[in-house]
Amino acid sequence: MSLKTLAHYGCAFLIPDRASVVTFTLENYQGTEWVFLSGVFVVGIIGFLGYNWKRRPDLAWLAICALSVYIPISNFPTVPSFVVAPYRCAEAGVAVACILGIFCHQVFASKNPAFSTLLAINFGASLFITAWGVQVWLKPANFFRTVVDNDSHFIMGVERLGRSLSEEGKNAESIATTQKTLAWVFSSDDWLTQLRTGKTQILSRSVGLKLRTNSGIPDFKELLTLMGQHAFALANIGDSENASICLSEYLKVAPSDPWAHLLYAKCIGSKDREVAMKHMAEALRLNPNYTEATLALAAQNIYGQRYRAAIELLQKLTTESRQNGIIGLMLCDAKIGLRDKKGALAALEMAAKATSKPSPAVIDSRARQINRLP
Repeated sequence: MSLKTLAHYGCAFLIPDRASVVTFTLENYQGTEWVFLSGVFVVGIIGFLGYNWKRRPDLAWLAICALSVYIPISNFPTVPSFVVAPYRCAEAGVAVACILGIFCHQVFASKNPAFSTLLAINFGASLFITAWGVQVWLKPANFFRTVVDNDSHFIMGVERLGRSLSEEGKNAESIATTQKTLAWVFSSDDWLTQLRTGKTQILSRSVGLKLRTNSGIPDFKELLTLMGQHAFALANIGDSENASICLSEYLKVAPSDPWAHLLYAKCIGSKDREVAMKHMAEALRLNPNYTEATLALAAQNIYGQRYRAAIELLQKLTTESRQNGIIGLMLCDAKIGLRDKKGALAALEMAAKATSKPSPAVIDSRARQINRLP
């Protein structure tokens, strides 16, 4: 923490920007003594460069290259390191190459075994770290987990970790990860109940204060994305009640998200089918090409014996029916409901020829139903 504070205050002297002029640093204020120490730090660097510029130019250039590394990777100006860390490292790479070049020059110029040993160790360590890093950090869950372990309040990183865990089927772990951050945002472990009873709100002042960006304006978008991921994981483990509470609040602030409408419809489908169908229809209105919403709404229409409405929806997916046999199977069910024997046989044949087709047992079952039609 001490070194980080010194880095931030020192960089505010070296490369001031709008944020640092207003707040001087985005680090928590540590006291006037740190401002003084950082000033001494910067004056010392300038004095070092001035003293060695003619006496030892190699050391002066080495210090300049080191600063070129120090400034970009010291996270100043402060922005989410998750987003820009790869770019900062790439930028610092040029300076690192310059440092190694200076050391190589010293090796050949002075023939000093100490320089040679140091350079060899550095190259060996770099090769090992690079090989290890490629194996570890290219896995999203590992990278995001490290980010979250260092800052559990970094909402974007928490959401990405939660999503990565869900994709691996670790929904319970995803819920625990996102729950911790959401409890911090809403200042309560029981935030879902408080949202449902109206004791707290997403757009409340206390929540806004925790979502402030460098500009001072709260960014609710990342919070909503996190809530959506939390609801998705809850739905995956069958906790439809809490998932629907989370999504209902999400939809108040983000009513134009078709994915949220469909997921909410699935969560409340067994309790309120009519409302669920309205949300499915809204998802389709927002995204007419949303195949999953089309299938969900068609299935509800078949269940409610609104066969013509289901057929109208499914016929829009004819281009996908060659790959997805479920489309043909649902179309077959709707045709059976209308007692259209010829249409049902054609739909069943389409399902049987699809790339992803239903099991033979399912195909045989539908064939028997069709044979019973007059």
